[in-house]
Amino acid sequence: MRLVPKSIFARIALLIAGLLLINQIITYISVTNYVIRPHWQQILRVMSTQVKFVVMDLENELPDDVSETYMQTTGIRVYPYAVAVQQGLLQARYYQSLTQLMARYLEAKTDVLIQEGDSQYLWVRAPKHPDKWIRLPLANFQRNYPSPLIIYLTAIGILSVLGGWFLTLLISKPLKKLQFAVRELGRGDVPGQLKETGASEFRELTRAFNQMAHNIHQLEEDRALLLAGVSHDIRTPLTRIRLAAEFLPDELKDVRDDIVRDAEEMNAIIEQFIAFVREGREEPWIWCQPDQLIHQVLESFNEHDRFVQHTRKLAKTKLRPLAFKRMLTNVVQNALRYSDGPVEISTDHDKHWFTIEVRDHGPGVPDDQIERLFQPFQRGNTARSGQTGSGLGLAIVRRIVAAHHGKLSVRNHPLGGLLVTISLPLSNHSR
Repeated sequence: MRLVPKSIFARIALLIAGLLLINQIITYISVTNYVIRPHWQQILRVMSTQVKFVVMDLENELPDDVSETYMQTTGIRVYPYAVAVQQGLLQARYYQSLTQLMARYLEAKTDVLIQEGDSQYLWVRAPKHPDKWIRLPLANFQRNYPSPLIIYLTAIGILSVLGGWFLTLLISKPLKKLQFAVRELGRGDVPGQLKETGASEFRELTRAFNQMAHNIHQLEEDRALLLAGVSHDIRTPLTRIRLAAEFLPDELKDVRDDIVRDAEEMNAIIEQFIAFVREGREEPWIWCQPDQLIHQVLESFNEHDRFVQHTRKLAKTKLRPLAFKRMLTNVVQNALRYSDGPVEISTDHDKHWFTIEVRDHGPGVPDDQIERLFQPFQRGNTARSGQTGSGLGLAIVRRIVAAHHGKLSVRNHPLGGLLVTISLPLSNHSR
């Protein structure tokens, strides 16, 4: 069982709650020892004097008129035990601390009880007369409900909790914004300039992140510009080579076809390089019908008779349509390339996700080599590597799936062939 919470908000809240609890305990002990205890000591000191006076009367050391006047003035009464029970002695509560304090003042053994109700009384067992009980009124010391101490502690606790919550919010809010921006940057998106707010440490952290994001964005732009220039410089001679090959005489038809095929293959590899770098990040998010995009992709292939479709109608969702079609094209192209049998395409959905499965009937890939398929310029085992290609197909697919906040899995089907499963969220993008 994990006792320490994971989030910084919960940890700070737990720390403040712990400090608040310790503060309340110290406050309670301090108030008890330095306010309540001295207060009761003063009360019992005064009442011990009154008890001594009553004991003197019980021992006939005072004149009757003085005793009667004193009793009427103070409201003090002396009862035998049986009468004291009738007056509410059994409903009184015994206090050991008050008993010890009163015994010290009286220098004799006694018991102290407090009776609460409409009126409050202090019951004291008369020293040297254990069958007599002295009842002293506490009219001037009635307890207030709720206790001022309870009100004080509650008010301090509420204010401390509100202050701690506000402080924790000030700390966690910029961190949450930074966390969201880091996640966006990790997906290849541009999070934009974060506002520098909060404490100086947070301002420095935000400033450093903004500079890092700017540098990464600039690096991506320079890389894209470089690749665009290189691809243009390569395509120009490729175009000239292809045009020249078209004018070769018919007796060199085989050579001409080989040159044209190689030029088209090199052009396709360049397109793959560009797609791998861009990932469709410049493309806007729009509402699309996924099953229509899937149909368009399948129609673009000439080998329609090899497709076996098990599709369901899918709800509209936000996608980057060109990137989505490129992703599915690469998966289907791989399935057609590495298998001579049918290619099965299935779709399904639930409340939050829709799923596309593409299965070929080829030789499959050893389980320990599946992860290599996602690496750029890597292809499967020798059973599948006899085909031409750049080795970027599934690497591009993984990037596009990640940009759509989806999930990608590749595994060998129990009945043979490779099964690629793509799961994308339905209308779950907050752009």
